[in-house]
Amino acid sequence: MKNQLISILLCLFFIPANAQESLNQTDKTGKKQGVWKKHYENGQLRYEGRFLDDAPTGTFRYYQETGELKMVSVYSNKGHLARTTGFDKKGNLISSGNYIDQKKDSTWVYFDQKKNKIAQEQYNKGVRIGVWLSYYPGGQVSEEMPYENNQRHGTGKQYFENGKLMLSAVYVNDKLEGNMRIYYPNGEVKQSGFYKNDVREGLWHSFHENGALKESVKYKNGLSDKKDEIKLKPLNKPESEILPEQ
Repeated sequence: MKNQLISILLCLFFIPANAQESLNQTDKTGKKQGVWKKHYENGQLRYEGRFLDDAPTGTFRYYQETGELKMVSVYSNKGHLARTTGFDKKGNLISSGNYIDQKKDSTWVYFDQKKNKIAQEQYNKGVRIGVWLSYYPGGQVSEEMPYENNQRHGTGKQYFENGKLMLSAVYVNDKLEGNMRIYYPNGEVKQSGFYKNDVREGLWHSFHENGALKESVKYKNGLSDKKDEIKLKPLNKPESEILPEQ
C-alpha cells in the first residue's frame, strides 16, 4: 500500500514536467502534433493551441504583444474551418465570423466598444458577396452596399438616422453607372444626375429644400460646362467618400 502511494505521488509530481516537455513537438514526418505555444520576441505568449497531423484542432487563443487576448478560433474539419471571435485590448468583442482555409467566409459581424453592432459583411471564401450593411449606434441601418464577385454591383443606399433615404447610387462592376439621387432629411431631392464609367455625365440638377430647382449643370466625361461651379458636398464629405469601398 505504501509503495502504491509513493508511485501515485511520483506520477503526480512528474506530470507537469512531462507536459512541458511535450510542447511544440513534430512527428517523424515533420508534422506538428500536440500542444503548441509560440511567443513574441519580448517573451509574451503569441498563441496557444493543439495540432493534429499539422492541422490546428479545437480552441486556439491568440494574444496581443502586450499580453491581452486578441482572438479565439475554434478549428474543425481538419483545420479548414475556424469559428473566430476578435477582441480589443479591453476584452470587448469586436468581431465574429468564420474562416475557411484562412479566408473569411459566410457572415461577419463587427461591434464597437459599447457592444453596438456597427457592420455586417458577407463572404464566400474571401470573396465579397451579398449586401453589406453598416449601422448607426442605435441599430438603424446607415448604409447598404451590394457586392458580386468582390465588386460593388447594384444599388447602394445610405440612410439618415431616422431611416429616411439619404442617397441612392447604382454600381456596375465596382464603378458608378447610372442614376444617383441625394436627399434632404425631409425627403426632398437635393441633387440628381447620371454617372457613366464612374464620372458624371449629362445634366445634373440641384434643388432647394422646398423642392424648387436651384441650378442645372451639364457634364461631359466628368467635366462641367460651368467654369465657376461649386461642387456640392451632400453628405458633408468629399464626393469620393459618398459611398466608400468597404
